Amino acid sequence: MRPASAPIRKAVHIAIRALADYGADVKNYSVPPRVRFSNVGWTAYVDNAARRDMHEAFGIDAFDELRNQRQGTPTVAYPAFEFYLGSSKLSLIMEKLFDGAYWRQSLQNMMRELVGDGGVIVCPIFPTTAPKHGWQGRWLAALSTVPYQAWVNLAGLPALTIPIDKDKKGLPTAVQIVGSEGREDMILAAGLAIEQWVSNTPNN
Repeated sequence: MRPASAPIRKAVHIAIRALADYGADVKNYSVPPRVRFSNVGWTAYVDNAARRDMHEAFGIDAFDELRNQRQGTPTVAYPAFEFYLGSSKLSLIMEKLFDGAYWRQSLQNMMRELVGDGGVIVCPIFPTTAPKHGWQGRWLAALSTVPYQAWVNLAGLPALTIPIDKDKKGLPTAVQIVGSEGREDMILAAGLAIEQWVSNTPNN
């Protein structure tokens, strides 16, 4: 997992300070391995039905498209092709090495242990502000950013994006508010509180 940049960390701190000012009990946690490598768990969780649906939705042959990508004549965008390979091909290997369903349950248990039924987690959505066009071509860079969203998707948890600030280049920063299963009400309440605090606190 790629470390979050300074502007993104600042956005997280602002959001946490906002919730603390509204009376939230704030606690800090280190990122556990099951979150850092959640893209592995997500890939292992993909089953035959999902692979079949993915193949039909894309309607491409992996080897033909790989040749197209190398020749500069792609039929799908590189990030989409990377997603296709992971979900329809790599998952065949990952499911033999890892238990995706257990990984999912482990993340759900972690959420309950950390925040219970009525708490939320504030964390980055992406490690940086918007990257330059074409960054997806560096597949290692792409893989290192996936866990920021993958753990939420794998666990089946509700999440909300909240804009916070801008970096020195004027690019927007944001955080994601993640709630326990079925607690959309909590992430909406937390998001509203953060938005109000940010709008009412200049130079935060």
